[in-house]
Amino acid sequence: KGLARFNFAIQSKSVNANWAKENLKTIRSLMEQARLYRRAMAPLALMVGTLGVVAAGLAQLLGWVGPEYSGCVALGTSPGAE
Repeated sequence: KGLARFNFAIQSKSVNANWAKENLKTIRSLMEQARLYRRAMAPLALMVGTLGVVAAGLAQLLGWVGPEYSGCVALGTSPGAE
């Protein structure tokens, strides 16, 4: 009832059909770009994830476990991720 006083529903009637088409076109274009970026980034994400798991395993084998080693492991792994 409160919004009816401000003609809230009436303003929806003035939407232009061309405006709606243009917005839909823009949304479709953005969705297509997002799909392309996801496809391009998936192999990189898998590679960096694998590198992280390998680095964690190596740190475990070498006994570099604990808060005092976490910075060294992170800094040692990050150049390989670039």
